[in-house]
Amino acid sequence: MSRRSSSTGVSASTLKSSSPDAFHVSPPSSAPRQRAAHWANSKGTKFKDPWDSFRHPTAGQIFRLGRQMSKEMSNDPDRANAASLVPQTKPTWGSPADASKMKATWLGHAAYLVEMPTAQAPSAGSGAGASAGVPEKGEAQRGVRILFDPAFSKRCSPLQSFGPPPRYTEPPCPIDEFPEVDIIAISHNHYDHMDSPTLSALYKRFSSRPPLLFLPLNNTRCIPSDIPRDRVIEMDWWEGREVTVEGKGKISMTCTPSQHFSSRYGYDQGWSLWSSWLVKHVPTSPGEDAPSVWFAGDTGYSASSLDDTKPIDPTAPICPVFKELGERFGPVSLGLIPIGAYAPTDTLGGVHCTPRDAVRIFQDSRCKTAMAIHWGTWRMALDRIAEPPELLALARKEMGVSEEQFGVPVMGETKAFDA
Repeated sequence: MSRRSSSTGVSASTLKSSSPDAFHVSPPSSAPRQRAAHWANSKGTKFKDPWDSFRHPTAGQIFRLGRQMSKEMSNDPDRANAASLVPQTKPTWGSPADASKMKATWLGHAAYLVEMPTAQAPSAGSGAGASAGVPEKGEAQRGVRILFDPAFSKRCSPLQSFGPPPRYTEPPCPIDEFPEVDIIAISHNHYDHMDSPTLSALYKRFSSRPPLLFLPLNNTRCIPSDIPRDRVIEMDWWEGREVTVEGKGKISMTCTPSQHFSSRYGYDQGWSLWSSWLVKHVPTSPGEDAPSVWFAGDTGYSASSLDDTKPIDPTAPICPVFKELGERFGPVSLGLIPIGAYAPTDTLGGVHCTPRDAVRIFQDSRCKTAMAIHWGTWRMALDRIAEPPELLALARKEMGVSEEQFGVPVMGETKAFDA
């Protein structure tokens, strides 16, 4: 059993900033956390995947994968051709004509900026005001913005001077061109998802109004020291909080499961939790739509996943949590689902999903539409940099899903979504 603590996370209901916009965060439950199936100890400081569908790669498998990747990447022609293989456009962050819709911009790898609909004025007699998300006079008309897993460094490594091979594609714009962000949500502490230089740069850019930082349990220990700890909120699976950004709107944030693992320093495997995130717009006026987005982060589907060119094994255990998520929250307006870094599947199937697995996750989670993430930036496995979208197209055809339902955006492109 572990009690909630305010020493490393937010417990107050209101966070005041130095700007006119204040964050109002609903308090956590007063009940102590109970040990769950994914806790590996009674303190909630070590974690595990509780499903038969999970299997961690062995040391031998990782060694053989690394050796093969070194051979293939020493002279990979895709690096020189990356610009044509992974098209980019400069972000516009969406059109004012789409103010009533949810907008989402892919920023490379798993990074996504999502903007909820612009807050609508309350109807007469509703009693709602600025604290409910109605823009004040003179303020920019926009909704709450959430930035998922920003990672814009050259290497996904603790050191930028050497280490794993560098990016194949550059970010579509520099951080100093980012619009104001209200919330940053991190799925887990691997370097391609929790990138310390990027986080420090973002908090420097937004120093007059630091964003809230949502983390799965026990990840505060991994973030840079220059991030204000009073902006950090740690959550366990299935916990939820509501956040009102004055003048911008109100959302609910739920920490949802994923099938993966954590390790920041090699010796600390499982010390921090990994997650996905479910974010839903909370209407401030009658009749207003409530779009939602599920950010899957990094996840596997089945340790028994086969190469996508082979038939699905109907007896293989699959992660049950995606159907549970769909039952709890579906239909979900938009899923951001990983499609890359899966080969070879006998090594990585338990922790990364193939494109066909991604389509199955899309169906299980009851997403209306989905956009592909976790590809086209770093080459992290034996699948080539532009292979995942090709296999996704085959998987869609096999499983009766259209490109409009599960698409692949251009890096930097903003798309608008209805509820």
